[in-house]
Amino acid sequence: GVTTSTVMGVAALSCLLYGVFVAFKKSGEAGLEVGSLGLMALMLSVIGTVIGLLRTRHGLILLIIAEYFVI
Repeated sequence: GVTTSTVMGVAALSCLLYGVFVAFKKSGEAGLEVGSLGLMALMLSVIGTVIGLLRTRHGLILLIIAEYFVI
């Protein structure tokens, strides 16, 4: 649980850093490429967070509480 979420966090950070690199190399003209890398980083972050929360009892309680306040 913890290892998986940590690896996904590192992958998300790598996607963001690569997106910044691509945007810099193309002088800001890489809209779709940078946007897709940003969305991938967001998905990896959310999935990693959910996996990390579901693997712990305390995190599951926090997830249930958050779901209660969202609805």
